[in-house]
Amino acid sequence: MNKFSIYFYYFNVIKNNFDYKSTIDNFLSFSDEVVCATIPGEDDTVFELKKLADKHKSFRVIETDISLSNNRFDGMLKTVALEKTTNPIKIIADGDERFALSNKGAWERAAQQLMETRYDGLLIPSVDLWGDETKIRLNQPIGQKFRMHKSTIVKRGVVPYAEKPNGLFDTTMSDSTEPLKSDGQLGTFASLADSFQLQAANSFTLKTLPYVLHYGYVDLAQRAKINKDFWKKHWENRSGREENVATDLDILLKDKTMVHQIPLK
Repeated sequence: MNKFSIYFYYFNVIKNNFDYKSTIDNFLSFSDEVVCATIPGEDDTVFELKKLADKHKSFRVIETDISLSNNRFDGMLKTVALEKTTNPIKIIADGDERFALSNKGAWERAAQQLMETRYDGLLIPSVDLWGDETKIRLNQPIGQKFRMHKSTIVKRGVVPYAEKPNGLFDTTMSDSTEPLKSDGQLGTFASLADSFQLQAANSFTLKTLPYVLHYGYVDLAQRAKINKDFWKKHWENRSGREENVATDLDILLKDKTMVHQIPLK
């Protein structure tokens, strides 16, 4: 059985009222090792994370001095965490995501398949829960992320073809967290889901495949505030132009939703 390492980052989680303890508990229950990169912020996040690390031997906290003003901090922090993982299967995550424990068998089967192929990793569906953990957007397909990979991926960063002058990059091609190999090129990833399964109306079929639950849009009011206070400015710092990031709750509420049948636990 291949062992899993989850890697991610956290900062200012107390200030932003994130349920970080439940998320970390979920990661620890799902994987064999969890590595979290962090930075000194505006609250006691680092202190609280280190307290949890003292309680859980499989949870590691790596403190860095990466600045949030760096337009590539997202990939840089995830790279710091990636570099400290020790297991053959690496799984990137965000701090507002969760894994359904009942789905772990699908992950284990996918990991074994991956280790027997030439691919560097697998694209895994990411289910955006919307306004309620029982709902997803009706008119939006389920997205996928460069999620599970081998040790051949050594960095999370900007793909070369997205680079622009003056340290900017094309945000339609990169979010600064693409999986890069030692030569700086994008790794090769295969998809387990087909276009039919990724349609919202057919998303119930994903329960037989690995998937991740994204809770970042369950509380739409909180999301609008975080987008306004932080993410919109950061995305514009990446591209050097105005970015279409929803900062108004009314905009987020316009999306029609449907009840999904994807297990949450």
